[in-house]
Amino acid sequence: MASWNDQNRHHAGPALKSGWYVRPPGALNGMTMTALRAYYMPLDIERAVSIDRIGTYCSAGGGSGKLFRFLIHQDVDGTPGPIILDAGTTSANSTGDREITVSKALPLSRVWLCIVSDGTPSVQAYTAHGGVGHTALTNITNTAYTCYQADQADLTAVASPTVSPGVGTAPIVAVRLV
Repeated sequence: MASWNDQNRHHAGPALKSGWYVRPPGALNGMTMTALRAYYMPLDIERAVSIDRIGTYCSAGGGSGKLFRFLIHQDVDGTPGPIILDAGTTSANSTGDREITVSKALPLSRVWLCIVSDGTPSVQAYTAHGGVGHTALTNITNTAYTCYQADQADLTAVASPTVSPGVGTAPIVAVRLV
């Protein structure tokens, strides 16, 4: 995931180039993931794009033999719906780029990037997105929901998750454009 600082674009819009990584918007930070909690971050796809990588940056491993699973979900009424890509798993037990090679055309709409681990790795994260889970105008300024979350029993991909808004930080999941 080279060039996180230079090429961290926020939406898959018309100005983006092949080879760039894109991710949901927000200020960079760090976090330790909760084991078996799936995090779902919105990404608006503004033009026809295909991706060849999905991943994150792990700043501290989550334990021996621990894994990340990456998925992309379709949007259904502003929340994560059916899976459109199950990218599989990769190691979460050491530092560095953790990405999976994929081949997927993304729909022209909002999609939900998902990450879950069976360990407690530390990853790059973002804060103060404030773009999900608002049910009243007062929430827009009083609560900075950064993602949706769902606790799971294991690393199995959940086809249509039951989610709740997550407050605070959310892991950065990025995809690379072809």
